[in-house]
Amino acid sequence: MRDTHPDSKLRRLLKSQFALSDLQIARIIARAPSAYKSYNIKKKNGGHRRISQPARETKAIQYWLIEKVFSHFEEHPCATAYKHHSSIKTNAIAHSKSSYFLKLDFEDFFPSITSTDIVRFLSESKIKLGSDDLKDLARLVCIKGKNGLNLSIGAPSSPKISNILLYNFDSTIHEWCTSNDVTYTRYADDITFSSSTVGMTPIIEEKLLEVLNDLEYPKLKLNPKKRHSLSKKDRVTITGINITSENNLSTGRERKRHIRSKVYQHLEKGLKESEKLKLRGLISFVEFIEPGFKLKLRKKYGSNSDLGI
Repeated sequence: MRDTHPDSKLRRLLKSQFALSDLQIARIIARAPSAYKSYNIKKKNGGHRRISQPARETKAIQYWLIEKVFSHFEEHPCATAYKHHSSIKTNAIAHSKSSYFLKLDFEDFFPSITSTDIVRFLSESKIKLGSDDLKDLARLVCIKGKNGLNLSIGAPSSPKISNILLYNFDSTIHEWCTSNDVTYTRYADDITFSSSTVGMTPIIEEKLLEVLNDLEYPKLKLNPKKRHSLSKKDRVTITGINITSENNLSTGRERKRHIRSKVYQHLEKGLKESEKLKLRGLISFVEFIEPGFKLKLRKKYGSNSDLGI
């Protein structure tokens, strides 16, 4: 394979960082969009999600690109996924005091963000890389899809890139929401609006569609099957966390009942190591969302170091 631009800045940096030859770098860049391992995982609500993880050497380069390139770009505070000091709890608690909720979802979120979008964004940012560099960089973070190169679910760089490319979108929506007493958060492809004003749902949706229509890139569309308009009278769940009528966060009665049943089973008969680890994780999750849960377990069942209570 003949390297057509071995002296590009990006390739020189990669060669130095990873101790690779010009030819090795050229091969990795050329093969990167096809060097993915894909598999399906079950969704909680049925169906499957396609996960595609890049080859080891491509993944290492993606982590390096996150640190050296993408970490310098801003992510909007309303984008609550994949960030330090942010979580599904952060996303849900922002809406806990509202009365009315609109939940929406982007369709094929990561695959909708293309290599062309990434090159355009970086070009407009005045980053000090040439056009060949930017094309190489985009290849290194994209998978070969049906209609070209796009982000994948499973690549470590996809979350960060999606957040920075949607900064202007998030900012525009946030500004409008702030002036209209509406709360907005986006957890990857999950969009949540909430308000205490009756009748805001159609107004919010109209504004969102207007902003999406005006968005030059990436081109995103909503999934009509995942539209939910709710009030506190309904069971309100945001990114898997329930919001109670008392404005509290809850992981749900069923999950806590399951945990108590497993704790009792462990104390009576003992659980396998894998089951103990899973139970310990569940307990920690509920404690994170509802502080004090471990104390309640301890009072009922006593302390147990195996389960972290």
